[in-house]
Amino acid sequence: HDQMLSVAVILKNRGYPPAKAIELMHQASELVKRRSPRPGEIEQVVGYVWKSPSFGTGTFKKKRSPSERNEVVIETWASRGKLEQLTSATDPIPATCAEIMRELFRPEDLIFLSDTVFSKDITSLENAIQRDLSKVQYVCPATFKDPDGGRTNDNVAGRRYEVWETDDDLNFDEQVGLIIRLSQELPIKMAVKSGNRSIHAWFRSAFASAEQIEKFHDLVITLGGDPAVLRPAQCVRAPWGVNDKNGKDQEVIFWNQN
Repeated sequence: HDQMLSVAVILKNRGYPPAKAIELMHQASELVKRRSPRPGEIEQVVGYVWKSPSFGTGTFKKKRSPSERNEVVIETWASRGKLEQLTSATDPIPATCAEIMRELFRPEDLIFLSDTVFSKDITSLENAIQRDLSKVQYVCPATFKDPDGGRTNDNVAGRRYEVWETDDDLNFDEQVGLIIRLSQELPIKMAVKSGNRSIHAWFRSAFASAEQIEKFHDLVITLGGDPAVLRPAQCVRAPWGVNDKNGKDQEVIFWNQN
């Protein structure tokens, strides 16, 4: 879905009208093997992007390409992983999404927590967790400046966490091996199963230097991480959420109370 959003932004920036963008994206989707778009999904994505002038705005210090991945490094660390290395080392895991949000963010923080990536609802932590969270899917690791500014890079106030996840066809043991390598650069805070095939690992970066974060970002790509998670306003799977594609829980499998 995030890849569809990225493609739609590119097509918009290149001057394509919405109808042509929809046509091209349907053609491209026929070549994708991972999953087919849901009915109306492409139309919804294009409509959202074309109606949101600020969507996808923001600048980055460095553009990173998936081609910078290192297959030897990936294979080396993936082979060393076992899921039990995380699950056996966890502190007691908070039982609800609301409890975890209170641990991750401050009461005055403006956050994004939603059942859809299309929401523009930026609200305080307390307002966010007082709502029905039974169908929540997404959270953004960033905090925001303006409740009316939307989930855009320009509206990001800061990030206390960096996130890694991969679209590679790796099992959970192999993903844990890569997560352990990343934890040598920044301390791991939390690991969340997506409800599908991947683990979303959160790392604490609040006290890291710019150089440490830059090094971490480089390693994310080296280890085959999804470059999209490096965008300041990118959302990821919420802890104890529910994946609406299959109804599975987004289980928290590791928690670091420190």
